[in-house]
Amino acid sequence: MSKNPIRMTKSVFFLMPVLFVTLILIPSVCFSQILENLEIIFQRTYVNLAPPDSLWDWGISIDCAGDVNDDGYDDIIVAANRLVDTSMEPYFGKGYVFLGGSPIDTMPDLILTGSKYGSGWIRVAGIGDFNSDGYDDVIMAQGRGERAVKVFFGGDPMDTIPDVILETRPGESVATAVAGAGDINGDSIDDCIVGDYLWAGTDGRALIFFGGTPPDSQPDVVLNAHDTEGMGISVGGGGDLNGDGFDDVVVGADGNSDVVFWAGKVYGFFGGSPMDTIADVWVRGEGGSQHLGWFGVDIVKHDSAHDWLVAGSIFYPDGFGTASPGKIYVMYGDSSMDTLVDAYMLGRTDSSRLGANTSYAGDVDRSGMGDIVSGATLEYKSRGTMYLWLGGMPLDTVPDAYARGEFEGQQPAWMTSTAGDVDNDGYDEIMFSNYAAPISEHTVWVTRYKETGIVEGYRTRNSSVTAHVFQCYPNPFSRETLIYLRLSGSHRAILEIYDARGSLVRTIPLPGNAQGSSGAFTVRWDGRDDRDLPVPSGVYFVRLDLPEQDARSMQARKIVLIR
Repeated sequence: MSKNPIRMTKSVFFLMPVLFVTLILIPSVCFSQILENLEIIFQRTYVNLAPPDSLWDWGISIDCAGDVNDDGYDDIIVAANRLVDTSMEPYFGKGYVFLGGSPIDTMPDLILTGSKYGSGWIRVAGIGDFNSDGYDDVIMAQGRGERAVKVFFGGDPMDTIPDVILETRPGESVATAVAGAGDINGDSIDDCIVGDYLWAGTDGRALIFFGGTPPDSQPDVVLNAHDTEGMGISVGGGGDLNGDGFDDVVVGADGNSDVVFWAGKVYGFFGGSPMDTIADVWVRGEGGSQHLGWFGVDIVKHDSAHDWLVAGSIFYPDGFGTASPGKIYVMYGDSSMDTLVDAYMLGRTDSSRLGANTSYAGDVDRSGMGDIVSGATLEYKSRGTMYLWLGGMPLDTVPDAYARGEFEGQQPAWMTSTAGDVDNDGYDEIMFSNYAAPISEHTVWVTRYKETGIVEGYRTRNSSVTAHVFQCYPNPFSRETLIYLRLSGSHRAILEIYDARGSLVRTIPLPGNAQGSSGAFTVRWDGRDDRDLPVPSGVYFVRLDLPEQDARSMQARKIVLIR
């Protein structure tokens, strides 16, 4: 069966907010949301009034731009499409850069112009310092019309003239997804990744461009698809999944049919010098037409622990076009990272559609662990909800904050991203938009996390204490496993074992540590809980807790029990 019909359907799906009106940008707050543990610090809306701007799909792509002018504040970039040409500039794609500040204002500081006669698919991203000049840079791509993938170098001041146009096809420049990739090849210069799911019909592929001084326009690594799987419809990167010192990338292939027709698949490729083009890890959709990999893939970055792969499917479990609960998949990185899903979140209602643009949220609580943000666009009678989960090992899958639409159809969180630290207060903020909401008012919000006084996850580490779980053997195990660990500093420690849902299963005091001795320890776990009942087969996590020192190990080990 040809895949073209579904691709045509996707185009309509992405362009659903097009209205037979023109739009104007106004800086005032037009609508609010029901907020839990969040505070809005930036809000800008396009409403269906008159020219001069005439934009639609405001917020179709959003990202932290990094610090493009090197003033210590992170900046943000927002994309929109021009619906009606009412000026002498026949351009459709626009990228709006808002410089951070305390407070950040809602007037764009730079407007980057896309290609002529484009249509509906514009993507923007911050890509780090691509030319190693001390200023972070941004990328803007338009997938149709007179296509171009443009890189704009930061500066003080930054200009709006593209500095590099990346060649993604022979003699052409086209992309359907873009992202910063971190430092893939270990040369201390940031790289970027570009997806082109329309390559060779709908086979798709992803291309990696190494940064340089200066960077060139030719791809350095090409990741090819397997048949008509739409590889490159989403891309992400900038984290180190396997802890080898090279950043890695993730690529969505939402039309993959390895096991079930159009179940979708997300690939993880480890960086290296040289980097190979063989996928190292992956996760597949669980049912037909779930299109895993379509609505955003990303890497969640942590300060000390291995980073995570995240992806979501709004069509879980019933398939494309249905009002399904939706599901988010989380895979914990490791030096021997496997293809098992370590944690997941399900939509709270039968029609939540959780998983819209699942992404890295930054570190909003300054815990050292990255956080996750995603949208449930049809939840609560189509009001929609944006959810935030604070990172922790293991991950607590109960949301820590949310922003819910105030009325039917408002639907915040069709697009989500970290905003970086836009107000330079040491805490990252999150950004989300309702670009595809079935209303004429489309908004981009930036919010900060507000702690409630009950902080879950890791507490501040005591610099005099180090605690490491080195190895669990055998792993996987069926009867018992030995856990090898080391504690420096004379402090009492407790070993904790959690299941994949984040529930504490077993607490084990360290032998010989009752008075707070340090050294190496070996602990036996027989696969039983605190009630001495056998726990079921599954994935579990081992972590050290130092309760008297208000410090916890930043390392946790995954173990697999097979009955």
